[in-house]
Amino acid sequence: MKKLIILAMVLMTLIACGSSDSDTPVTKKPDTEITTNNTIEPTPTAVAQKPTPTPKPTVSEKVLAIFSEKIYTLSDLEAIGFTKEFNTDYDYNGISESWDGTIQIDGQSQFLEVIIFDDIWTDEFEQEQLKMLGLMFDARTLVFNNLGLICHDEEVCNYVVEKLN
Repeated sequence: MKKLIILAMVLMTLIACGSSDSDTPVTKKPDTEITTNNTIEPTPTAVAQKPTPTPKPTVSEKVLAIFSEKIYTLSDLEAIGFTKEFNTDYDYNGISESWDGTIQIDGQSQFLEVIIFDDIWTDEFEQEQLKMLGLMFDARTLVFNNLGLICHDEEVCNYVVEKLN
């Protein structure tokens, strides 16, 4: 009787654990595939690539087209709140005047240097030089039409462009 109980337990264990691959039919589940040796492998699924985010244009890029022909003066800058403090007097051909000063933004006085050129400044090499010079002094630059703006925070330069609009 003991042998019968042991034999029954062995048979139940074999049934519970399954039998060999050769005598059990292989069933296919969704998202799987049956290989040539009757094993079930997950079907490789294509991973959707995340779209590359489109950089949002800064205010300066948005408004450059608006100011296509206008020549600005110191009076235009003073009309939006620029206060000149020190004439930087750059000795460079094409610069009519340049000033260090401040502009009030949300009640805070912000540094702003303004370079006013005689004409619209289109020389990309010189604009890049101004940008690199600004980076050396931890400043941001924005050039549009005949103005070069130098500020410590890019938002200040963008604020000036918005106000001139």
